[in-house]
Amino acid sequence: MFDKSTKLVSYDKVRGENRGARKHSQVKPQGMGDCVDCDLCVQVCPVGIDIRDGLQYECINCGLCADACDMTMKKFDYQKGLISFTNQQPAKDKWKRHLGYGSVVTITLVAMLIWANVWQNFEVNIIRDRQALYRVNQFGDIENTFLFKVRNKSNLPKFYQINVDGLENAKITSLSKIRVLPGELKISSITVTVDEPLDEYRYELNFNITEVNGKRSIIKKTSFYSNNRGW
Repeated sequence: MFDKSTKLVSYDKVRGENRGARKHSQVKPQGMGDCVDCDLCVQVCPVGIDIRDGLQYECINCGLCADACDMTMKKFDYQKGLISFTNQQPAKDKWKRHLGYGSVVTITLVAMLIWANVWQNFEVNIIRDRQALYRVNQFGDIENTFLFKVRNKSNLPKFYQINVDGLENAKITSLSKIRVLPGELKISSITVTVDEPLDEYRYELNFNITEVNGKRSIIKKTSFYSNNRGW
């Protein structure tokens, strides 16, 4: 975005030097430049630099020094523009520059719109119970336990409904609706049970976490383990 054709506030040293104070009615002394050393350009500068010392990184290109200098030039009946917005060299292929900058802006706007549409106001992480892959409860059902971490990234309290699919007869026997405060990371234990013998040791399982009264949902894939060939 910055090259030799970029316009910056600059001081015309060739025209301005040598500097020297003088009266309005006084003819410009021999060997003196147009700068009358009034220091107005320094006084109005919001960052306190002297533009006459050359380009400095503190300069914010506000143009206040150029306006102040033009007022002084007018009083002395000198040509304006001693301090002005200038570039080192004229811009080449302006249409290419405009097309390039326009393309960058358009791509950025499109990316922002896509991000706004796909951005989720909550996130979910699932960790399996590390104590055991599975267990048989007092009713003879096989159960797997998962640790849910739900973060609410919105500024309102939210309820999230957890459903399970992908495995026939699988159901959640623990609390399946979670309330999460704004900005909170809520950790909950979710237990999934199967009340019939399974033929395989490992099955694919999907958790569907849906925002209650909202349109957002997240699907997380995990595994359900059981004893091979039933109990």
